[in-house]
Amino acid sequence: MPIKLDLDAPGMLVAMGCYPAMLETLQNQGADFILHPDQLIVKQKDGTKFKFEVFLSVLQAAAKNKNDPATIELKNKLDAFFSDVALGALDPGTSTEFTATEIAAPESKSLFAPPPIAMPKQWLDHLNAMTQHAPLSPKGMEFADKLPLANAKGLYAPVRGSDATSRYFLVAVFPTYKVAARIKGFTFSIRIEGNVPEKDQLVFVSMGIKHNAPGHWSAHLVDIKSVEQAQKYLGALLGALGGALTPMPDLGTIQHAGW
Repeated sequence: MPIKLDLDAPGMLVAMGCYPAMLETLQNQGADFILHPDQLIVKQKDGTKFKFEVFLSVLQAAAKNKNDPATIELKNKLDAFFSDVALGALDPGTSTEFTATEIAAPESKSLFAPPPIAMPKQWLDHLNAMTQHAPLSPKGMEFADKLPLANAKGLYAPVRGSDATSRYFLVAVFPTYKVAARIKGFTFSIRIEGNVPEKDQLVFVSMGIKHNAPGHWSAHLVDIKSVEQAQKYLGALLGALGGALTPMPDLGTIQHAGW
């Protein structure tokens, strides 16, 4: 007589990806799932049994490796088996067999394995900025409140300029300052607010950006022939600064929105 094992068969089957609703259907019909070392038995309420021949070790490995190709093959065959049992499509005593291919064991931690490498702070800052400053949609840009640059969140968020009526857009975020831009007619304007490191100040000066007041830098480039020309200038600026925490903006998005 096969040895019956006191294990949570439904839990193991769900862990390896079997369809929970089908297992629930069988349980509602009064079926019981019985695990043996070399087979899984579905015993119905009236005592009828259906066998699925598979080693317990294979099921246990599959429960730990849900995405392994062999697990997916096993899961698909089990789902079909359970469906046939639930629908009464199998004759009593029917046995289904699964010939196991190797299911990869999860990578074990070695006592001699090197410690995990911590993610650099700069990369974490980049991920945080990408989350906090996800780009606004055109409709979001249209209806968003115009905020001070320091309070703006989201690429292309509208922000205030020195003139209360002017409208810039957030285009880059650095650890201690933010950059906004505006295209108005043939003039491309840059506005920077925050605590700018000295090395970045040197970049600003070299690219014609002026220091107007504490924490405030700006530039107005006239006779810009196209948005592509403005894009090249902004790309050169952000590249010289070592790259912002946020992705490279598309100035075409703000081309006709500033005033």
